[in-house]
Amino acid sequence: TQSTWAGRTLLQLLDGADHYFSPSLLLVEDTEGGLFGALITVELKSSKKLDYIGTEGMFLFSLRPQLLIAPWAMRSAQNFVAVNPSGIYFGGRDGHSRLFIDAELSSGT
Repeated sequence: TQSTWAGRTLLQLLDGADHYFSPSLLLVEDTEGGLFGALITVELKSSKKLDYIGTEGMFLFSLRPQLLIAPWAMRSAQNFVAVNPSGIYFGGRDGHSRLFIDAELSSGT
C-alpha cells in the first residue's frame, strides 16, 4: 500500500503538525493489510535520546486483522511515546517498544 506520506519523513510530519494542539490519531496500514495505530495526547518533539512521555488517555490499537486495544498502564505512563532521529517509538520499556516506525516512515516493527 502506498503511503499518503510517500517521499516525506517523520521530521516533516512533526513539523507539519507543530501548530495543532488537540489529540492526534496515527493510523498505519502495513503491506499485509494490517491496520493499527495510536492515539497520541502529547506534543511530539524529536530529541537525541529516547525521552518517553505519555498520559493516561493514550493507547495503541489494532483494527485489522483483529480488534485489539493496548491501554495506558499506570506503571509505565511515562514510557508511552518517544521520538528521536531514528524514528518514533511507542510502549517503551527496558530498551524495547511495542511499535516502532522509522524516520523515513517506510518500515517498522
